[in-house]
Amino acid sequence: PVFSKSLDASNLNASSIENNLKKAGRKRIQLRHHFHHKNSRKVGKFIPRPSMLDFGTLDREQNPMRGFIVLFWVSMGWYTVSTAWQTFVRTGSPFDMSLAIQMSERGIELAISDLLMIISCFMVVPLVKLVQHKILPMTAAPLMSWIWLGLWFSTAVLWALYNNWGWTQSGAFTIHCIAMLMKQASYLMSNMNLIWKTQELPQLQAEIDLLRAEQEGDSKQHQEQLELLLAEQIQFKTDLKGKVTGLEFPRNLTFLNFVDYMVIPTLVYEIEYPRTKAFRPIFFLEKVLGTFGIFLLLMNIVGHSIIPILEKSAEMHFITCIMRLLVLFMICFILLFQIIFDCVCNAFAELSC
Repeated sequence: PVFSKSLDASNLNASSIENNLKKAGRKRIQLRHHFHHKNSRKVGKFIPRPSMLDFGTLDREQNPMRGFIVLFWVSMGWYTVSTAWQTFVRTGSPFDMSLAIQMSERGIELAISDLLMIISCFMVVPLVKLVQHKILPMTAAPLMSWIWLGLWFSTAVLWALYNNWGWTQSGAFTIHCIAMLMKQASYLMSNMNLIWKTQELPQLQAEIDLLRAEQEGDSKQHQEQLELLLAEQIQFKTDLKGKVTGLEFPRNLTFLNFVDYMVIPTLVYEIEYPRTKAFRPIFFLEKVLGTFGIFLLLMNIVGHSIIPILEKSAEMHFITCIMRLLVLFMICFILLFQIIFDCVCNAFAELSC
């Protein structure tokens, strides 16, 4: 009787331990499911999207706004001719290059600083490698990432303040720093998430095997939970592969892959990016020439119309100064948008095909 009682007690303890393990497993399933869906993002099928500002796209799609866009560029062309004539009458030269000379001051120093800033971004690759090889704990990885990003951005901004560049050089360097900061943050967070999914896959498979081995296989709740885990397993495996050639994580953790990510005009990291079938030299040349042409137009507006108003702003009423500058600044913002998102981004996208 004593032996049977001890046997029953051991069976009861084993049964309670198994139940506790199942409860802990279900709780872990719920936590992982919540974490995955909280941090996941929708990934749609890639569809080539030509720039809506290209005249070929406007004409091909019969965009009803193409007439207004053409009218805008005709107005800008006439404005350029008018200001060139006025400058020629006043100085004997069609273009006033004083602003260009001012913007190019200490240009080599700015270029070297920008290059060093880009090179420093590559530190995120060994940082992810430390987490992958479990040298840096996964729990400490987010904190270390934010510490690195904070130190990196603070150093870049303090460097710009220390050099005391002009407003154009400081503005361009700071904007580029912000873009590189977002690129690094996306690279770190995306790869940390992929490392977490890699570590969770064995546990996920164990939980699937546990559910399949349970005796309550006929219950609806049991089947739904099993289907949920299987769907999650498929999603994890899909996320760990590239969408083009099927490059698997962690084979993407290379400096060459990071160079590819830095060149592509995107702030969201992916293991692979879709490419065009061939390099289009005419399209690339169009975007490069467009960048320089619009930049010259922008410089012309600033030098001919904005700076003279700013120089006389002390003699004007505040409201009068704002009224005269408002339209000019709106035109400059439109041109900057065109340079960045239609010319520069498309040129780099074509260059990375």
